[in-house]
Amino acid sequence: MSLQFSARKQDAEAVGGLPVREADYWTQLAWITSGASPLAAWRHAARLSHRELGELSGIAPEELIALEARKRAPTAEEIANLAKALGLCPGDLED
Repeated sequence: MSLQFSARKQDAEAVGGLPVREADYWTQLAWITSGASPLAAWRHAARLSHRELGELSGIAPEELIALEARKRAPTAEEIANLAKALGLCPGDLED
């Protein structure tokens, strides 16, 4: 685990973040370089299904699919909820 991800995970947990699964940096990087959205890359790296991330973030799986496909932009609240669920900073989910 990278030190940066570890620190973010600890920060998220310290502020009452949702349960965090350890994401693999190299998996995330591979998804990003293949053209996936940052949200899709982080979700895959965390080994979460759309349903699981939906439960953690309060966002319907269908909406997550639309966000990952870039069919619509996420709201600030959605970004905050997703970042918290994934143990990330909101900026990590920017395209």
